[in-house]
Amino acid sequence: MSNDTKNKGVVLRGLQETLADIYRLSGELTLTQMRVLVYVIRREKVTGSDICKALDLSRPTVSRSIATLADEKISRRDMDPIGFLRIEHDPLDRRVKYAVLTEKGKALGHRIVELFNP
Repeated sequence: MSNDTKNKGVVLRGLQETLADIYRLSGELTLTQMRVLVYVIRREKVTGSDICKALDLSRPTVSRSIATLADEKISRRDMDPIGFLRIEHDPLDRRVKYAVLTEKGKALGHRIVELFNP
């Protein structure tokens, strides 16, 4: 077996373990929620408008995804907060909100990056 084949096997096993961790930590995320999470992981702090434009998603879809991924309890849902993101207000303009990675979100992001940069 070549080194390249071995490396691919290690990456795939690592990816499988990371996906299992995501599922354990957050329950079942939708594809849209995963896209939003990965976008924030890549940038660490973004507005909902940034996400809408980059991923071609509607504002309500992005708002729901951020709320699901955030550290806040959603009153209409029985699940505990996922806690990958938190919402911050811009100090100069309180109307502007940012989706920011929490420590839990950063740890997940580092784990994903490590898989693809052995």
